Amino acid sequence: MPADFLLLTAAQCAARRRQKPDEWIAAVRQGDAPAPLAFIDGQPRWADFQVPRPPRKKRGPYTRAPKPAQAPAPDDDGLWNAARAARHCGLALSTFLHYARTGRAPAPATGTGRAARWDPEDVRPYAAARKGRAERPLNIPDTPLWTARQCADYHGVSPRTWHSAVSHGDAPHPVEKQGKHTPLWSAMAVRSLTLD
Repeated sequence: MPADFLLLTAAQCAARRRQKPDEWIAAVRQGDAPAPLAFIDGQPRWADFQVPRPPRKKRGPYTRAPKPAQAPAPDDDGLWNAARAARHCGLALSTFLHYARTGRAPAPATGTGRAARWDPEDVRPYAAARKGRAERPLNIPDTPLWTARQCADYHGVSPRTWHSAVSHGDAPHPVEKQGKHTPLWSAMAVRSLTLD
């Protein structure tokens, strides 16, 4: 008998064997479980070494049931949905849809919103222009002074990147302000600039 051991109640023994206490007592009476080692205040107690825990079930490697093969959606008309057009342009879906709504990307051939469909012959040149920056679909007014947004759009960067280029000396400083807070740049200076 081990020197150190715990005395367990019938409920604790049953829990170790994953049984109900009544089932444990019935197993003891039938001789299928060990007899109590001691009685404390008239209650039977078993030593913890008499009631070993059952071995844990070994779990095999996790396997996922294969998904049933899905037939691709029919693409009879040869048009692209918004997700495919956005992926081809290297844009997030929401960005591509915003650009299409504001005229900075090709308009859909059919439908509106996420149900819209684009002609690949319209999307491919736009994507090539975005990657090579050869020609940009600009929506910039022909005025002598531009806002930060217009300067950023012209160079194909975000307004935050434009402001960063100005603060680092990579872009010209504003020539005047519109109102209290809106800086304006010379359109001629912005056009002559090359941002990397």
